[in-house]
Amino acid sequence: MFSLTDEISKISDLRRNLRNWYVVPLFKYGIIKKATLTTKRGDSMEINSMQDYYTFFSGRVWGMQKLGRVNDRIKITDNMVILDGKTKFAYHKETELGASLLMLGEVYKEEYGCLDVQDKIVIDIGANIGDSTIYFATKGAKKVIAFEPFPATYRQAKENIGLNGLDKRIELLNMGVGGKSETIFLPDTFIGTSSMDSIGKSALSGDTHEGVPIRIITLDEIIKMYPNDETVLKMDCEGCEYASLLDATDETLKHFSEIILEYHEKSGKLMERFRKAGFTTELKAGRIMLAKRN
Repeated sequence: MFSLTDEISKISDLRRNLRNWYVVPLFKYGIIKKATLTTKRGDSMEINSMQDYYTFFSGRVWGMQKLGRVNDRIKITDNMVILDGKTKFAYHKETELGASLLMLGEVYKEEYGCLDVQDKIVIDIGANIGDSTIYFATKGAKKVIAFEPFPATYRQAKENIGLNGLDKRIELLNMGVGGKSETIFLPDTFIGTSSMDSIGKSALSGDTHEGVPIRIITLDEIIKMYPNDETVLKMDCEGCEYASLLDATDETLKHFSEIILEYHEKSGKLMERFRKAGFTTELKAGRIMLAKRN
């Protein structure tokens, strides 16, 4: 349904971010067949389809916008995003750059700055391109154990970890986390900004027994593998947080001093689960929930 308010908001976003914002409605409504979009930072891309447009706008423009105050600390080269002149994230094509900027925009606007990870073990479920994983390592975590089920995204995370010299402090596993132990099949492609970048409901329901076999394990199994008391848990896994947390035992949850997650449905069930396990919860902007052990 057409909404004048939505259209005005979109045009406002375009004017704020693009030098030649006026070509977008011309392209969108078929008046011109291709266009070169240029951001106010000087990044540009030729678009020949609406998919090109969404890749550019949702990736570069929205991603840079989400980075907010980090903007003046970021450099984009032909194959790398560099933060603060030192933290490196590789990309190999435009879609990967867009996805990388979106991920970095979430993490490096200090979304996880409320966590105390100094000298602690961090379990990172939904590592994606290694953005949060590398963030925790550079913020003083003793070790980060990261889970990323999609093979291509896992390889990119592994490359980024190596670029930053963090191989010895980060253990990256090509595995997913869920409510039960099983094996599913996932495509060996870089999916970019879709909800299937991390193991979630869409990935589980889309299992067609084709692709790469990926092991799914539970939080109970993770704690048996890494039985550390001073452990922090981060989850951004597009829906896997519900089964993973609701099916975990109290003993497993109590291994974590703090839990931070992005929730994708209603928060009530998770808050009640944490309360029963002895946690105090707090809801933050962006559908972020923080739980601290009492």
